[in-house]
Amino acid sequence: MRFVSAAIAGVLSLLLLLAAGIHIAVQSSTTSVTASGTYTSEANYAVIPSEVLTANAGSQNIVLTGNGKMTVMVGRSGDVAAWLGEAKHADLMLSEDKTSLTAVDAGSKAEQVSPAGSDLWTEEITGDGEVKLDADLPPGYAVLIASDNGPALSTATMTWPLSNRAQWSGPLLVAAGILALCAIALLVWALLGRRERRRELEPTGEEPMPVKGALTASEVADEDTQAEEAVATGPSATDEPDIVDETDVARGTELVEEPEVAAASEAEAADAAEHDDSVDTVDEAEPTETADEPETHAAEMPAEPETEAEVSEGPAQEQKHDEPAPASDDTEDAPTTDDDSKDDDSTPPAAPEEDEEAKWRRPRGPNRSKAPKRIFSFAPLLLASSLVLTGCSADMWPEALGGAAEHPHATASSEAEQALINEGAPTPALGQAQLDRILADVRRAASEGDEKKDTKLLESRFAGVALIQRQMIYQANIHDPEQPMPAAIPEGDTVYSVPVASPDWPRTVITVIKPTDQKVLPQALTLVQESAREPFKVNSVVELTPQAQLPDAAPLTVGSKTLAEVTPGLSIAPETLAAAYGDVVLNGDKSPHFAAFDTAGDALLPQIGEQYRAGQTQAIDANASTIEFKNQPSKDAPVGVASLDDGALVSVTLEEVETISAKTRLATIKVTGATAALAGKNTSQKGFEKTYSDQLLFYVPPVSSGGKIQLLGYAQTLTNAHELS
Repeated sequence: MRFVSAAIAGVLSLLLLLAAGIHIAVQSSTTSVTASGTYTSEANYAVIPSEVLTANAGSQNIVLTGNGKMTVMVGRSGDVAAWLGEAKHADLMLSEDKTSLTAVDAGSKAEQVSPAGSDLWTEEITGDGEVKLDADLPPGYAVLIASDNGPALSTATMTWPLSNRAQWSGPLLVAAGILALCAIALLVWALLGRRERRRELEPTGEEPMPVKGALTASEVADEDTQAEEAVATGPSATDEPDIVDETDVARGTELVEEPEVAAASEAEAADAAEHDDSVDTVDEAEPTETADEPETHAAEMPAEPETEAEVSEGPAQEQKHDEPAPASDDTEDAPTTDDDSKDDDSTPPAAPEEDEEAKWRRPRGPNRSKAPKRIFSFAPLLLASSLVLTGCSADMWPEALGGAAEHPHATASSEAEQALINEGAPTPALGQAQLDRILADVRRAASEGDEKKDTKLLESRFAGVALIQRQMIYQANIHDPEQPMPAAIPEGDTVYSVPVASPDWPRTVITVIKPTDQKVLPQALTLVQESAREPFKVNSVVELTPQAQLPDAAPLTVGSKTLAEVTPGLSIAPETLAAAYGDVVLNGDKSPHFAAFDTAGDALLPQIGEQYRAGQTQAIDANASTIEFKNQPSKDAPVGVASLDDGALVSVTLEEVETISAKTRLATIKVTGATAALAGKNTSQKGFEKTYSDQLLFYVPPVSSGGKIQLLGYAQTLTNAHELS
């Protein structure tokens, strides 16, 4: 039964091994899966949703054909949907068998707006009649196709290269290995059982030991007489061999020969033969050894191999021995000693040579050291082990059993984003590649605007007070070429970038650029995107103070909370931040907000505070004119992002207003520089009013920390000047 079980297990192991091989061969024959279809919609926008892109594991190879110019954009699914809004478009959906694509219309508003160049897209490709896109998009991304005129495309083909992973080969190989081990174990068990049964049935091979017949009294006396005569006469030329009983040979007992005694005469030899007919007399032989060669006792001879002898019940059969060599003539008369009497002439019989088959036969006795090492007997075990280990690869197991994931995951560069998607958390407003592209365009716009002193060239990337700042500087420089131009957006590394993570708009990003020129202070830019179809625009540009310590913030790949989310826990509301700082500027330590600000490290306060006002007052003629100082928050709402400690980086604008008026009609007020350039005149009998816009970047700590508000950077620009009416 054991042999049958071993055979069954072995056959099953081979069948499973064959099934695994077939499975691997079939999977290896399929290199890719393709889905294609014809675009039947009239919409000039088409979308390939995330669920279609990730319907099969692996990267996506997309080939799109159409009439005329086509633009293909890649972005987050939420951003694509936000950009489209209610615009008429078609979604390309997969059939149930995942082999064909079908256009499904959506939206109702007909539009002809190009989505090309939007800051939302992570990748953008343009083609004429055909566009090819090779991508490895994780879940949460979609593809938008747009055409300048007519339908978005004509045909679409998507191909996913397969990894050829045979996910069930691992379990099959492991099962085959286990069955192979079971078959080997059963076979060994069966062979050992058969061997034991053979040993039980084999005879012992021992025969009853014959008993030597007893000697009579006369025979004993004759033997004693012969011994005494041999001692008296000394050694003879011929030695009488010992009488060997064949029963001793049969028993395998060790024979010890008596000392050699020379026969006295032929009569004595004949007389000795009469006592025991089973022993033959040994004829004389020519001496073959010299007397100087010592004789060796027979006990020192190696034992002869055991042989079976047949013994009759009568007298013992005669045993013939080789005649020993006689002693030399020179030593014939020498007395015989016990050591010299020992026979050294007997030579052990040569062991029979083993044939080739006997050399490989394993001994049955206890000494098996000379048996050949049958390492090849472990070959089945090694084979089974290799089969089991072969199934250890994750690609050879289904996902349910711990194998590699069947569906794609985010690449290493988007692991944080993929984690946010898995947790249902919002993704950051943009990535590093998008930010770099935006900053490059900001530099381009600033460079072109500064060169031509044209504000319209800035409007694509600047807004709010940042746009007004450059506009006023351009105007002042046009009237007075000696007036300085605005600082350029420096080239350098973005060492600090914090985008908000929100699906809604507006979206804010604060980034710090460290210039390559070490003499230039780092700049902090606040960028705001008002809606999905609007680009990110620079809302504020400030230079960081030398003492600025930026708070820890979330990395770019994760994004921060919005300002609204952390406002309740801040030490001051962002809406009142500019007004509170303005009160400190006007009233100093008498302000109720003075203790909330870190004035010791404030680099701007001495330039616009009490010390500045005192200097300006002393510079005018108090009898002819007066000067008045006041400030107010700008109409622009504060913007910012959250820090890791639930504090916030907040960008606000404070407007400082200085009014110089004449006391009498005879007084004349005179101004110069940017004030005269913006006012269009340099003298007035009424006076002038000028406005400075202070762009301020603060760190507002959470109220629970007990910290103070810190001014991180600022930029002050004269943005308005006019004559009093």
